[in-house]
Amino acid sequence: MASKLKDIEYVIEQTETDETMVQASSQTCTTFTPFQIEMLEMVSRVKDQSVMNDIRRLLADYFAQRAEDDIDRLWDEGILSEEVMEEWKTEHMRTPYAQ
Repeated sequence: MASKLKDIEYVIEQTETDETMVQASSQTCTTFTPFQIEMLEMVSRVKDQSVMNDIRRLLADYFAQRAEDDIDRLWDEGILSEEVMEEWKTEHMRTPYAQ
């Protein structure tokens, strides 16, 4: 199957692991999951910038809600607490560099 996205010719082929390989004319190769291909196919039909902005906003809201739900779950399970958050204030997680 061939597809044209953003004025670049892509050649899409199915692999044995059900991943899709997309090869641009520049000979670079990217592997997309079936979910990513589905998203590309959906947004390839979008012709209006305001619709694309709405889609971005919906996706951002969706993932923000998922993160909030996970944080609430961690709090309810006692993994995350006020004490843990206070410890984070003074925690140094910088990459050590050789002198």
